[in-house]
Amino acid sequence: SWLSYLPQLNVSGISISGAKDIKEELIKRSVETVLDDGAYRILSRRNIFLYPRADLESAIITSFPPVKSARITRPSVFATDIVITIEEREPFARWCHPRPASPFDEAGAGDETQCYFMDDAGFIYAPVIENTGTTTSQANLSERYIFRGDIASPSEPIGQWFIQAHLPGLLSLLKFLGQAGFTPLGAEVDGQDILVRLQESFLLKASFGADAGTLVKNLELVLSSEVLQGKTEELEYVDLRFGNRVYYKLKGQEQQSAQ
Repeated sequence: SWLSYLPQLNVSGISISGAKDIKEELIKRSVETVLDDGAYRILSRRNIFLYPRADLESAIITSFPPVKSARITRPSVFATDIVITIEEREPFARWCHPRPASPFDEAGAGDETQCYFMDDAGFIYAPVIENTGTTTSQANLSERYIFRGDIASPSEPIGQWFIQAHLPGLLSLLKFLGQAGFTPLGAEVDGQDILVRLQESFLLKASFGADAGTLVKNLELVLSSEVLQGKTEELEYVDLRFGNRVYYKLKGQEQQSAQ
């Protein structure tokens, strides 16, 4: 016990590598809290051979959602400094929802939209703060897509996944739409239903499980049909959720079947 607490065998310095948007001091404090948890131990928790490396790495990822991975090393066998190398998540899109009204808000404030950064795996990790300067990661944000809906707790989205199992299929659909000449702006998900908003001023309704390439081909066929050719700007939506039967709605009119 006495040997384990010798200063020359205990962690005395912490350095951070890879931090961009997260303050290094916050990470250091988090690590210090794990190393010195206030409990008396027979063996020093800061001992360079005994310190809980895996627990520290896990604590960093849990405490800082923007951190994708954390790895702790020491420069040499008897080094008393630890080096924490972190990889931050890269923003891929935004997940947004209406901000709940507060008793302290002005009238109508609850209608405002609150958005969060989301990585390419669908993990929601940080709020988007407008007009406060641009950080390195925010500067690289594509802003191509805005997603909405289908997470367990919309009021506390940080740390949650947006349709983790279905996200590859949704991104495949958006990719095929882009290749076909459309400009998808994002999607709203409700259970198995997908609502894709297109820059072309109309909506596309689809469902998970359908082949993305087939959906886009069916959309092109519908738009080139005699009833809809040249009427894209008049369209409100095209509904492809029902297999070979396609529905559409022109603005100001009732829903109709294309087949």
